[in-house]
Amino acid sequence: MKTNYLRYLCAVLLAAIGLTANAYYFEVDGIYYNILSEEDRTVEIANNCNGFICSPSAEGVRNLVIPQRVTFGGRTYTIAAIGRQAFNTNDDLISVIIPSSVTTIENSAFDSCDSLISVAIPNSVTTIGDFAFGTCVALSSVMIPNSVTMIGRGAFYWCDALTSMTIPSSVTEIGDYAFSECDNLKDITVDNANPNYASVEGVLYSKNIDTLICCPGGKTAVIVPNSVTTIGEHAFYHCI
Repeated sequence: MKTNYLRYLCAVLLAAIGLTANAYYFEVDGIYYNILSEEDRTVEIANNCNGFICSPSAEGVRNLVIPQRVTFGGRTYTIAAIGRQAFNTNDDLISVIIPSSVTTIENSAFDSCDSLISVAIPNSVTTIGDFAFGTCVALSSVMIPNSVTMIGRGAFYWCDALTSMTIPSSVTEIGDYAFSECDNLKDITVDNANPNYASVEGVLYSKNIDTLICCPGGKTAVIVPNSVTTIGEHAFYHCI
């Protein structure tokens, strides 16, 4: 049974293997920032984390429009990344708009944002990290832009509200169980121009249809093509 206790154990495990973010450098309007480069004047959104006690950015905010730039100490910085665990466990967020200055959504950036329904990812993001949107159980609206090349391990793990997912031609790497435990996901569509992946009747395969990578959890029946010689790890995980 999916419980808060299991979620707590997962959070502790992730922290134990080094996913806990560093303390933030400065804060503006409830959002924490770490400076990436003083020379380039770039920052990433962070959380306020001290050991196992963490406070996510933007607590109390329902609909968040992340600014492209932020000013602190008389200097203006460009927001280049959503850092590790930046919004992790923020249960207030319903929608997020990410600016076109962001290129990376790091590991667990939005992990366990239980109320998050929609995220607008700009056509500047190249990396969606491990568990970036893991356990966002209400997430039903997200489009992966044609700038993304990597979708990390468990990136959309346990996103129960997702019903469909489209993989653009730019994606060259999808991590293990990226879409596992998405109980209502019925269709994964891959752009025909993608060099590494393909889809047949909503199921994710390697480009030459010899490896079945992921059967969406909401499928009730699948006919596997004769060309398939390998069933990948976790391919039918939690197909209830």
